[in-house]
Amino acid sequence: RNCIIDLVPEKLDLLPKFDNQEKLDNFMKLLIDNLCISDRANFQLISSDSTLFQFSRRSNTVGNIVNPEKYLLAFYPDKCDTEFYRFLLKSSYIGISINLETLKNEFYNNLGNGQNFYNICLENLEYTIHGNPQIIAMLSKFLKELYVMQVLTVEQKNNFAYDILVRAIYGMPKEVLIAFNRKIFEDFRLMGSHYDELSKVIKSALNS
Repeated sequence: RNCIIDLVPEKLDLLPKFDNQEKLDNFMKLLIDNLCISDRANFQLISSDSTLFQFSRRSNTVGNIVNPEKYLLAFYPDKCDTEFYRFLLKSSYIGISINLETLKNEFYNNLGNGQNFYNICLENLEYTIHGNPQIIAMLSKFLKELYVMQVLTVEQKNNFAYDILVRAIYGMPKEVLIAFNRKIFEDFRLMGSHYDELSKVIKSALNS
């Protein structure tokens, strides 16, 4: 009762292009409807469908698609707590914002062999996915906390740092990478050998 039925007459221009219209499954029918809606002027479609995103990018209408997370952050920020992000990770969402608290929670759960979605966290750290240069401050802070953990060996710290960095710097523009290195130097300059170890990991990640 809270929904309004919106017919999509625009799809009548697309359907003849399919050879076997009768064989279109429900997924394809829904995809076509959403694609047509996202192409409308002054319309925004709330969707996390990566297939729809790819189609829309080709037709230059990708700006009309709003990620559910971004919608909720804009209109219901109080709902976007740790449990909300854990649900998104559990549902294998890609393209969500990873903050320090979320990354730490999943890392510690992974470390303790509990239920965790740490690998999905790492996927969402890829620069090509989020494109947010402000993430460098969060990453530097997490790495600093990682390297002062006494329960891990130096080798373990380096391995965890490598896994994070090789993801985070993928597709990172040169100017952001320079700023990232500068931020790490600022945060680690009084940490002696920890900075030396991390510097070697950074070089290794850049060369991978």
